[in-house]
Amino acid sequence: MKRFELDKDCILEKYDYLWCLSDDRWAWEYARRSKLVRDSFEQIDLNAVVEKISPYTGARLIEFKASSNICDKLGMALFPDPKHNALKADIVWNRSALPNQAEINATFLMEGQVCDLWQAAQEQCDITHVIDRSGQEFVLASNAGRVVQVHCTGVSLLSLEPVRLKLTISDILSFEEKVKAQRSVLEVLGQDLLKNPVWSKKTQILRNGLIALDGLEAGMTRMQIAELIFGKSRTKNEWSGGSLRYSIRYLVKKAQALRDGGFYTELLGSQKGLVWD
Repeated sequence: MKRFELDKDCILEKYDYLWCLSDDRWAWEYARRSKLVRDSFEQIDLNAVVEKISPYTGARLIEFKASSNICDKLGMALFPDPKHNALKADIVWNRSALPNQAEINATFLMEGQVCDLWQAAQEQCDITHVIDRSGQEFVLASNAGRVVQVHCTGVSLLSLEPVRLKLTISDILSFEEKVKAQRSVLEVLGQDLLKNPVWSKKTQILRNGLIALDGLEAGMTRMQIAELIFGKSRTKNEWSGGSLRYSIRYLVKKAQALRDGGFYTELLGSQKGLVWD
């Protein structure tokens, strides 16, 4: 796949963390810029979120104990502060919003067995174990700027006995997407992962969309946004011709559509068409 090295800029460097995000993390970046999401977070009972260290796995454990129609409406099993970016936020999408998320099945570890998957995760990743209000369990594993969400089935990871984890595919619907999700799990377990930003065409467009949204929120004109993304020289030469101006207009329109709910279908692969008022 062709890749594009973007010129460094002191302002744009703050977006470098985006380059290797998975689609569901990109979805959060757009969602957290929505007024609806920001306003909805203010209604969340933060006392219902209990964080501690699991006595069984040693992982960070978050339990969300309150019922929340807001979370159900937005397709979130756990609703983090929109101020936190995709690397810091404990965003967990439920199955209706993210139907093709990676899955692991946990069984009790037999005598003499070793769980290579869990051992690799503990060695390579920062692990957060999440339990939502219905008792469903998820794992967030992060390594070198990559974050993967995994839905857990089988016995609880809070079991007194050690468990063995296996990657599974529960159905054949959207099989290729589910295989892609499994590959993302294996990728985050890798060693010596590339850390310098290398942008694909897709991630470059998604990044520029966020720059456009942030620029508009900061009061910038579309021409100023173009100067930020493409440089003052190119913008000066091409703006009056119309092509660059039309490109920015399209970029803004696309970014606003993603922010205002389009991320469900385009980034999360949701078929439910969640309500976005």
